[in-house]
Amino acid sequence: MPRTTTKKETTTTTTNTGPRKGNGGTTTRKAQTMPHMTADERHRMIAEAAYYKALHRNFQQGDATNDWLMAEKEIDANFNHMVH
Repeated sequence: MPRTTTKKETTTTTTNTGPRKGNGGTTTRKAQTMPHMTADERHRMIAEAAYYKALHRNFQQGDATNDWLMAEKEIDANFNHMVH
């Protein structure tokens, strides 16, 4: 099962120099850091997804390279969707 990495939240405080009503110009907001996937994790996730593609077709009438390329595209698209 692929390991998922979640976004971490940090608190950032900024001071505004312009005139503001309310809190005296200090704003607190949560910033999110981007999830990280190592090259080894990416490779393992692609290999697993490619395996399941071949399994789904009973390892018949297919191409391992095509399975890999399709899995690679899906993993990258899913990860990019998580990041953005």
